[in-house]
Amino acid sequence: AAVVNGEQIKVSELDAAVARIQHMSGAVAADLRHRALNELIAERLVLQEARKAGITVSKEEIAAAAAEARIASGLNETAFQQAMKSMYGTEGEYEKDLEHRLVIDRLIARKVVQPGTDPRTAGRSVNQWLQDLSERDTARVALTDQMSGPGVSYFNTREGQAPTCDRAARIGCDLGR
Repeated sequence: AAVVNGEQIKVSELDAAVARIQHMSGAVAADLRHRALNELIAERLVLQEARKAGITVSKEEIAAAAAEARIASGLNETAFQQAMKSMYGTEGEYEKDLEHRLVIDRLIARKVVQPGTDPRTAGRSVNQWLQDLSERDTARVALTDQMSGPGVSYFNTREGQAPTCDRAARIGCDLGR
């Protein structure tokens, strides 16, 4: 589906992201492919920055975040497991997504948003940072007929509009840290 600084985003990843967004929003899948791909590109760019900065999270932090999410959901263990599998397919995919969220949160807290920043200002700071990041880095996207009509065209973030990232709200970032 795309290549971000040499790192591939597979069509299967895009399909899974579309399914998750559709599950959460109830939107029509055809309208979600572009949105999901933008989110995956933005996520990949941010995760690459986190790797460069040496930001990681432990298995214990992932387990704690999973436990907090289950409690916050208000569901019992069985219902939570069913909902998680419905959205992510496997517990491993859910934990991978949690790991990504935690790493992104940590990167944003360390590098982008100062502690105590109000959410509106924090959101603008994150969006500007993502814009700067996407202008610096390259994402090549093969747009097939599923996304833009017949044929294949390419999108390069250096030449076109940067991927949007409303993911900050979706992933539960506490941008005001």
